[in-house]
Amino acid sequence: MNDSNFANINAECAVKIFEIIKSSCERDNPANQGDLIKYADLIRFGTTHEWIRVQLFYWNKDLYKKLGIDEFNSPDLTIDFEVIYEGLQGATYKAKEEYFKMVINDINENTELENVSIKYTSDIYNTEVMEFFDDIMRALKSKTSLKFLGIDMKKYTLQDVPRLHSLEVLDLDIKIDADELVKVCENNPNLVKLCVGCNEMLGKLSDIVGLNGNNLQFLTSLHFTMKFDATEYKNLANLPLLQTLIMRGKHEKGSLKHLFSGLAGKETCPLSLLFLWDTQLNDEEIRLVSQIETLTELSCGFIEPESIRHLSKLTKLTFINIKSKYEDCKEKVPKMLSEIWKFFKTMRPYAITIRFQEVDIEYVKSENQLSWIAYDDALSECFDPYTSYSKLPYVEVLSVLNNRQRIKTIFNLVMAYAIKCPRRLKRLQLLRNNKFPQIENELTPKQVAALVSIACHREIDSSSIDMTYRENQILKYDVLSIDLL
Repeated sequence: MNDSNFANINAECAVKIFEIIKSSCERDNPANQGDLIKYADLIRFGTTHEWIRVQLFYWNKDLYKKLGIDEFNSPDLTIDFEVIYEGLQGATYKAKEEYFKMVINDINENTELENVSIKYTSDIYNTEVMEFFDDIMRALKSKTSLKFLGIDMKKYTLQDVPRLHSLEVLDLDIKIDADELVKVCENNPNLVKLCVGCNEMLGKLSDIVGLNGNNLQFLTSLHFTMKFDATEYKNLANLPLLQTLIMRGKHEKGSLKHLFSGLAGKETCPLSLLFLWDTQLNDEEIRLVSQIETLTELSCGFIEPESIRHLSKLTKLTFINIKSKYEDCKEKVPKMLSEIWKFFKTMRPYAITIRFQEVDIEYVKSENQLSWIAYDDALSECFDPYTSYSKLPYVEVLSVLNNRQRIKTIFNLVMAYAIKCPRRLKRLQLLRNNKFPQIENELTPKQVAALVSIACHREIDSSSIDMTYRENQILKYDVLSIDLL
């Protein structure tokens, strides 16, 4: 329907039309057919033109949302079978067919469709779902503007993804065998991002690279859940433009060394981000990771805390997320902290942030500045200022998140520096989240004065401290800065 059809329709007329159609739908359709069937005519009319869509929204927002009007004739389409079947509750199979015909017709007529997400996360297997799913996939074949396709249907098996020449991002959380995944990659050669959530795969995921390494020439980001034996992933190093590699799941110790060796040995390796969310690497694997010179961000667990020393040679590294959760907190955590302090002393990057046990520890080497942003007080029981101080990196500026709930860790850290650098710590900074300040949880002026007294080795009265916070764009916090000299 074009704009000329609406020349003589104003908002008041539109409301009257809505009321007439709604009454007709309720009169002609049984109550047990479900809202999506009952109000099908209202959906059809409400999606004929953007102006009509807007008027329908303001006329009845609850009904608009219940019928999912936003999903029709939009660049972004989400088909959530669980929500749809709830709306079709009580409908006959024929009535459901009619509804999905309306959905398919909308896909066929939508010339601007770019992003499609298909979901069915219910624990109840429904054979009808795959019938309608196949119809939807066939309709997508003609969509030359489609950039993103996401499928979240863990209990189902994907048999075919059509050739979608413009597809750039494919996110699959559905059972799929390696042979089928290879076909998907061959049929969609322009993929730049591929996510595979299921690890119950027959065959090798690394086959997606192709026999001659010709597949996925434009792929820059790969996310997948790995099998326990990770040896098979070594060929992924042959992806020429891979910049982001994210792996979930646990692996057999040492079985990732083949992949890391391949990445480290590449003449030109663009990989900058390597995240392993659920597993720990041994010393050999960390040593090989340290040879991937382009890395800027790394997330993994460390079996041996000392392994972090290998990473000090990576000049571009700006972030390390230590995922290790040590059972023996009293022994392993202080050891890892000790290795972090050693790392700061020998590291080559200008600045780096290490996340460990819910704490972001940021060290700016050139400015001798250490920031301790604690989101949890898990380290307080493991941080002993009297045993840690000798290993701390030398700093002139110490920044800590101002949070009364983390007071033990804050005092321990300041105490450690008071022991290590008596009268050499130049500035103490208390940080406040400038987006979500929680003033009621901050240290009191007396507690701040006690901190400063420890750092200065002399008694400081709270009335002599300027408690004014100032915005700091670099730290992204409001800062209370206290000169100590």
